[in-house]
Amino acid sequence: MAPLHRRAAFTLIELLVVVAIIAILIGLLLPAVQKVREAAARTQCANNLKQVALACHAYEAANGLLPPGGMASFSAAAGTTDATKGSWVGSLAFVLPYVEQDALYKMTPVDWNPRSPVGTPWWSFPTAQQAAQVKVRAFRCPAGNLDAIEASSAALVYAAVDDASAPESYLWSTYHFDGDPIKMRLTSYLAVSGVFGTAEPATQGVLANGTAVALAALTAGDGASNTLLFGESLNKSAGPVPDYGFSWIGASPAPACYGLPARGTELWGDWGSNHTGTVPFAFGDGSVRHLRTFGSEEADPRMAVFRALAGYRDGHQTDVGSIVN
Repeated sequence: MAPLHRRAAFTLIELLVVVAIIAILIGLLLPAVQKVREAAARTQCANNLKQVALACHAYEAANGLLPPGGMASFSAAAGTTDATKGSWVGSLAFVLPYVEQDALYKMTPVDWNPRSPVGTPWWSFPTAQQAAQVKVRAFRCPAGNLDAIEASSAALVYAAVDDASAPESYLWSTYHFDGDPIKMRLTSYLAVSGVFGTAEPATQGVLANGTAVALAALTAGDGASNTLLFGESLNKSAGPVPDYGFSWIGASPAPACYGLPARGTELWGDWGSNHTGTVPFAFGDGSVRHLRTFGSEEADPRMAVFRALAGYRDGHQTDVGSIVN
C-alpha cells in the first residue's frame, strides 16, 4: 500500500498574495457598483419627474388648467404672508390622484379651487396631518438622502413663497402647529415659479404661486418643450442655514433667479441634486432633461438660458444646448 502524503498548508506568502488579489478585485468592483447605483438613482429620479409632469397633464385634462404652483397666502401691500388664509397646499398635493395616491388626496379636505385666494390651511385637518406623514415615492429622489434629513431634528416644515411686493425678492415662511410638531415627509421636487415668480409677470413660470394656466397658454407662449415645470432641490444648505426640508404636501414653487449652483455650494432653496454635475428638470411637454450646473453669476450666459426656460411667456425660445447634459 502506497504511503499517504499530506498536502502542505498554504504558506504565509501565498496567503498574503491571495489577500492582495482579493483587495484589488474589491477595489475594482466597488467603483463599478457605485456607478451602477448612481445610474439607477439617476434613472429613477428622471422617471419620478416624468411621472409628476404627466400627472400635471392628466390634471389639466380633467380640470382645464394645470395645478397651481402652490396656494400660499400673501399680502402684496405688506409683503407678508398670513398663515391663517389659504390652503397652503403645494402643486404636488393637487396631482396626488394621478400618481396613484387618491387616498391621500381624500385625506386633505381643503378648498382645491386653484383660483381661490382664501381657504382653510391644510394643517387644520387632522386627516391631512396624517397624510403629510406618508412617504410618496414618486416625489422622492433615491439619491436625495431624504430619510436622513427627516430623521434630524432640523427637518421642519418650510415652503417657498413668492413675494409680490418686490420685483427682485421672495421670502421663505414656516408653518406653525399647535401642540407637538408632526414629522412631515419630504419631496425632492419643486415647481418652477419663473425667474422671480409672480413678482415679475413677464418672466413668470407656469406653476407660480396662486396661479393656474392651461396647457394651451403654455403652447401659445414659449412652447411646452421650452418651459420648465419641476426641478430637484436638495432640502439642504451648504451655508449657515440648517437642513430644513420641503414637505410634499406644502412645498411651494421656487424661482430660477439664482441659477444652478455646483454641488456642495447650494444654499437652502436652490436647485440642486446628488447626480454628478447636473440637476434634473421636467419640461412642459413631459420630457425630463438633466441641466448642467454652472453657478449663480449674473454675467454667465448660461444664466440667461436657464431663466428663459423658467418663464413660459417671456418670448424667448432659447437654445438649451449650453446647459443640457
